Amino acid sequence: LRNYCPLPSVVVNLILNCAQGCWLL
Repeated sequence: LRNYCPLPSVVVNLILNCAQGCWLL
């Protein structure tokens, strides 16, 4: 799992939460 998401994926991460194993913090 990565501790960060690509900038374009930030919005997607907010919607899918940790569905893709991405974390904003």
